[in-house]
Amino acid sequence: ARLVGMLALFLFYEQVGRSARLAGIAALLYIANPNYLFFDAQFAYESLALPLTLLALFAAARRAMAPQGDGVGLTLVLLLGMAAVVISHHVTTYALVAFLAVWALIASVRSGDRWAAPHPRSLALLGIIASLTWLVYAATLTAKYLFPQLGGSLTQLIQLIAGEAAGRDLFRSPAGQVSPLWERLTGYAAVVLILLGLPFGLRQIWRRQRDSAIALTLAAGALAYPVSLAIRLTERGAEASNRSAAFLFVAIAFVLASWAVEQPLGQHLGRKWQLVACAWVAIIFLGGVTVGWPPPWARMPGPYLPAADTRSIEREGLSAAEWTRAFLGPDNRLIADRTNRLLMGAYGEQRPVTGYADKVKVSQVFLAPKLGPAERQILRAGRVRYVVVDRRLSAALPSAGVYFERGETSGESYTTPIDPAVLAKFDALAGVNRLFDSGDIVIYDIAGLR
Repeated sequence: ARLVGMLALFLFYEQVGRSARLAGIAALLYIANPNYLFFDAQFAYESLALPLTLLALFAAARRAMAPQGDGVGLTLVLLLGMAAVVISHHVTTYALVAFLAVWALIASVRSGDRWAAPHPRSLALLGIIASLTWLVYAATLTAKYLFPQLGGSLTQLIQLIAGEAAGRDLFRSPAGQVSPLWERLTGYAAVVLILLGLPFGLRQIWRRQRDSAIALTLAAGALAYPVSLAIRLTERGAEASNRSAAFLFVAIAFVLASWAVEQPLGQHLGRKWQLVACAWVAIIFLGGVTVGWPPPWARMPGPYLPAADTRSIEREGLSAAEWTRAFLGPDNRLIADRTNRLLMGAYGEQRPVTGYADKVKVSQVFLAPKLGPAERQILRAGRVRYVVVDRRLSAALPSAGVYFERGETSGESYTTPIDPAVLAKFDALAGVNRLFDSGDIVIYDIAGLR
């Protein structure tokens, strides 16, 4: 997927910019986006949908310039790519549809545009219909958590501008860890260098490619970058701003490369211009890593950490998940912490019960000192058969801010880890059988309790 994505991106830039040199520089700059190194390399989120989107964009750009009757294969690639994106990831789908819609709008208002045939309006309309159909019939949960998040981000931004709210602390993780000074300075420097380069790149696009609707669409996409920076200052908008980088940098990289390829300082600096350009890209890349990913514990390998995403994935958790598939069979309803929930679903083929999908407060079952009537009702409402307890959660604070799901602490941060006795409360309950115990991870069968 990574190879297809980068090759498609290079060919897309080459098609739009009519220059392999510009395409190479733009692809290099895209790699400097905050999400490329880590976030978009996960087995999650848009890791698959983003390369498919880039492939669809290349097919669309190439198809727009293909001779009449020669775009059948490209059309097939484009349609299959769009369909795969729609069923793979919602945010990537909306980013693709937004790009096609802006492209169609610009192509419609510019007369005599050579990119107008075939006109992108049909692609935009198809994308809108496909995304809405999937949202209504297969992904209704998306609207329930995504749209309130976006609305809350805009509300907080307006309150911040009006002076009714304070901005969030930058470079501070949910667990309270603050990035070193050099990382903060590099992050700020990367943003400044991007903002300084955008006006020059936009000017070059207007001078040389204002006859191309797709180039103007990329220019319009780059203008959304300052808005994303403003949203990053709010508590609810920080994640949305960070997630947008993978999509906005498709436009930002093209705009910056349009300026860099002209070597505006080359006549004065000569060979030194290459060193200046390399340092410029390096700072943007390093600053992107520090801005887009948590402190060093998430960037480097190391021992297990509780609720630390990639640092929480290790052999013991994988073995427990594989054990459930081999001995319990698939599709059993269970509850677990955020890490084991993913492992049980992906490797154990189980059916994790969550507050997101099942509307039950799973965290209350784990965090309550005793299993009272309220907790038993949660288990009944979720039709839970198995409970997965990881004793290591009591060893440290959650690096990601929560052990189980958002909202488990009513907006307050943890000050101490979970009490080990709280996690061990299932051992003394009648009707509960301990089926699996690896020393750290315990799997209980609560069929008798229910």
